[in-house]
Amino acid sequence: MTLVYHGALAQTTLGVSVQSAPGGTSYGSYQSLPWGVGIGVMLGIYVAGDSGSYLNPALTVSNAIWRGLPLRSIPILVVSQFLGCFVGSGLIYANYIPAIDWYSGDGVRTVPPTSKATAAIFATYPSSFAPKASQAFSIIIPCAIINIVTSALKDDYNNGVSKAGGNFFPLAMFFLFYSVAIAFGWETGGAVNPALDLSGRLMSDLVGYPSTVWSSGGHYFWVRAYGILSQNLS
Repeated sequence: MTLVYHGALAQTTLGVSVQSAPGGTSYGSYQSLPWGVGIGVMLGIYVAGDSGSYLNPALTVSNAIWRGLPLRSIPILVVSQFLGCFVGSGLIYANYIPAIDWYSGDGVRTVPPTSKATAAIFATYPSSFAPKASQAFSIIIPCAIINIVTSALKDDYNNGVSKAGGNFFPLAMFFLFYSVAIAFGWETGGAVNPALDLSGRLMSDLVGYPSTVWSSGGHYFWVRAYGILSQNLS
């Protein structure tokens, strides 16, 4: 549990802090996000070890359903992931308070699609033009890719991968999450980790962001939760 917690913490502090919202594009670009997400996942797995959870409740549940991860371990792993992501989001918020105040105004905390919104640093929000169907597919497709590739990498009988990825597994996960964020992140922010998104929304709500962190984008929070769950059970 401790290793998973610290792994999720490492993943969050690297993956969340690379967002360029407070500084604008002159201090970063869309490329910043996929790099931070991929490196965060890779280093988080190095910290947490090969627990089968991979710092993501979606992968934890999928591995329990399809790959024999003990069901009794799910609550402990998911709680550890959530706590690590929550603390990581809080640390990043504390670090960026001066930048957020400078960007949005002292004490002003805004949620997309509001102008100069900064809540997207900590959770994912869909583009204003994306209908519910597009939102759902932008979640289901990358989650399916992640599950399929992760299962292939850990398959001892996969002749295409020597020793199921071996010591290169964390590096392979970097490329996997990097490519998914590049390909599917624009419309919905690459929402593939329920622990990271939920903890970021809760943290935002607790530190003074409007309650619309839960309802923005037509209650997108529920769309992504349903999309991830339905994909893992299918």
